[in-house]
Amino acid sequence: TPWIRHAVTGLVDRGHEKFDVRSSYGSSKAKRNQTGFAAEWRGDVLDRVFLSASVRHDDNDTFSDFTTWRTGITVPLPELGIRPHASIGTGAKAPTMFEQFGTTSSFRSNPGLKPETSKSWDAGVEFTFLRDKAIVDVTYFEMDITNKITDESVECPEADQSSCRRPINLDGVSKRKGIEVDARFRILPNLSLGLAYTYLDAFDSSGEREIRRPRHAARGDITYKFDEGRGTFHVAAIYNGKMQDNVFNFYDWTKSDRVTLDDYWLVTAAASYKLNPGLEIYGRIENLFDEDYEEVFGFSTAGIAGYAGLRWTFDAEQLGNGLSMK
Repeated sequence: TPWIRHAVTGLVDRGHEKFDVRSSYGSSKAKRNQTGFAAEWRGDVLDRVFLSASVRHDDNDTFSDFTTWRTGITVPLPELGIRPHASIGTGAKAPTMFEQFGTTSSFRSNPGLKPETSKSWDAGVEFTFLRDKAIVDVTYFEMDITNKITDESVECPEADQSSCRRPINLDGVSKRKGIEVDARFRILPNLSLGLAYTYLDAFDSSGEREIRRPRHAARGDITYKFDEGRGTFHVAAIYNGKMQDNVFNFYDWTKSDRVTLDDYWLVTAAASYKLNPGLEIYGRIENLFDEDYEEVFGFSTAGIAGYAGLRWTFDAEQLGNGLSMK
């Protein structure tokens, strides 16, 4: 019809995983297959209301099948400079093969793990002002997680130490909620600034704060283009706030203690230049200030690192002409 436009997409995918581990702490072989069926519908009503709906069914041979869905709506109002948007849906995450079948000196698997399932929703408003030179999006979100996968201390007397970790599904519902603010500003025609901030409250079903989930996280980046857009210079800084993690209690293997990991900043600088329409030289430096930080308690992270290279790009027409035979 003239007042609504539709687009429908469908897919089928097939996944096959194999797991084969042999060590002095145990050996195991496993495999699992998964077939997914998905469809998505998108609708545009009078070029004013944009709708979406999707559904996916996963057929698994090692645990129960599950069906997930999501729907969303956004309504641009350019005359007011705002764009309200919202979505709601469900999700599922299967345990890893290592969680189900892996074994190390300090880890015991759990073949009976169930997939995590979740239901979430979000709602927000995007504001556009300063003649489209500034965009700010504020979104509130909530998520409920069932069968959340975590770990617990168990006794493993056959190993060199008295306690191990084993993954389990938590009873009850784990909850996450927070606010995201995302902004982008065009300072000059060739200079833009991006800023983002997330506040997160994340608690498991026992009321304890989730590990490795910082309450505060932020990002800032600045991009400068030069030589009529052929060259780009980009600097980004990521802030990860303080977060909690588990640590072994060597005096009582039935318990795990909590430790607070320090917050940190990571800075990345990158540059690229198009030597010609199909050839680009690029380079980047990660962890520019060689920050010493931890994402997981007791595990080191990479220091400063640099990368450089050349990138060739071929479009379909160029590739076709190059391969054609006359």
